[in-house]
Amino acid sequence: KTRLAKQDVEGCMPVQSYVINAAAVSVSELYGTYDLQTSEWKEGILPTIFKQCSNTEILQEMWLVFDSPVSIDWLESMNSVMDD
Repeated sequence: KTRLAKQDVEGCMPVQSYVINAAAVSVSELYGTYDLQTSEWKEGILPTIFKQCSNTEILQEMWLVFDSPVSIDWLESMNSVMDD
């Protein structure tokens, strides 16, 4: 919990943070991949975290922090995902 949430300050909720070093993984590992031969989807780190965040019933804020230098490759992929 955040310090303010521990003190029961009105409007302050606990925070669950996920810190990702996007420079340490490939774009496929980050977003996931689709195998054309087997027609199988392998989820990446982000879809897995998004599912965890959406399936919780705990009232808290969820923060996704990218702790790495910005790479043009994953930034363009992120823009494409957000557009879809």
